[in-house]
Amino acid sequence: MRYRLPDIPSDPAIPLSAPLPSLPEACAGQPTVSGDGLRFITLFGSIDWEGRATQAQVQEPSDSCLKEAAIETVRQWRFEAVDPKTEDYWRLGFETTLIYPANDAPRFEMSANDAIKRYPPRYPERCFSKARSVEVVSVTFDVTEDGVTENIESVFSTFPCLTSAAETSIEKWSYARRLINGRSYPRKQVHTEVSFQLADNLTETNRRNIANAFVSVGIALDRKLDARIALEKIAAIEKRFESRLTESERAALLRYRGAAKIDALEYSSALEDLRAALELEKNKTTAKGIENVISQLETALASPDEATPEEPSDIDAQ
Repeated sequence: MRYRLPDIPSDPAIPLSAPLPSLPEACAGQPTVSGDGLRFITLFGSIDWEGRATQAQVQEPSDSCLKEAAIETVRQWRFEAVDPKTEDYWRLGFETTLIYPANDAPRFEMSANDAIKRYPPRYPERCFSKARSVEVVSVTFDVTEDGVTENIESVFSTFPCLTSAAETSIEKWSYARRLINGRSYPRKQVHTEVSFQLADNLTETNRRNIANAFVSVGIALDRKLDARIALEKIAAIEKRFESRLTESERAALLRYRGAAKIDALEYSSALEDLRAALELEKNKTTAKGIENVISQLETALASPDEATPEEPSDIDAQ
C-alpha cells in the first residue's frame, strides 16, 4: 500500500525555491499524454518541518518518461519551514504539475485541495459498540474529466465495519476540473483517508439513542409496569454502551435503577445505586431529590416495621 500523504491545504503551498530542469532526453520522440506535444507530470507529496518536499508520488495520467527527473526535481525544492512543535506541521502537503510545452520554457503550477464538494460519512449504528474513538479508512479512487469520482476502493481500514460507509461518502464527492493548458484531464488513483471519530466516544446520534432509552425506562416506571421491565431496559443500556456513558448518563442509569429496585422492594440494593448516583449527580435539584429518597430508605431499613419509602418520582426526571 502506498504511503498516505497529508491533505493539501486550501491555499496551495508555494515553494520558495523551485528549479526546473530542461526536458529529459529520454522523452525525445516518445508520444505525449495530451497527444498535442505538451508534456506534463503531476506530483503530490508532503513537506517536512524544514520545508523539504518528501514522499513525492506521481499522479496519473502523467508522462512516464518524466517520472525520475520530476521526482528528483521536487526533492530539490524548498518551502517555508514550519515549527515542529505545532500539532499540524506534519499534515502539510503539496501538489504540483510540471509542464513542458513544445515551444516554450518549462513551468510548474501548484494545486490547492480542489475537492469542491465533500460529504462526511454516515456512521453506521451497527459499528458503534466495537469501534474505537477514532477509526480510519484509506481509499483510492479516480476522478473523471468532469470531476466525478469513480472506481472507488478501500485499500486499508482500521475497522472493516466502516469501509462501506467511507466508499459511499466518496461517491458523492466532486472535484474541480483538472485543467492543463485549458484542457481537462482525469485523475487516476487519488488517495485519501476518511476518518470516523466518536464524540465523547459516541456519535451525537448515539447520544440521542441513549436519551431515548432512558425516556423508555422513565415511562415504564411512571406507568407502574412490572419493575423487571425497567430493570431489563436499564441492563440493556449498560450492556450496549458499557463504559462509554458520560458521567451524567451514568448518574441517570444508577438513579433509574435505584427507582426500579424500590418498586421491586429491593431496598438495600436500591440504596447502593442511589448513593453512587448522588456522587455523580451535578444537578442540585436532582441531587436533593436523591438525598430525600436515600433518607427514606435508610429509615425504612433501620426500622423494618416502618412504612415503605415513598414513591421516588422526584428522582426519575432527567
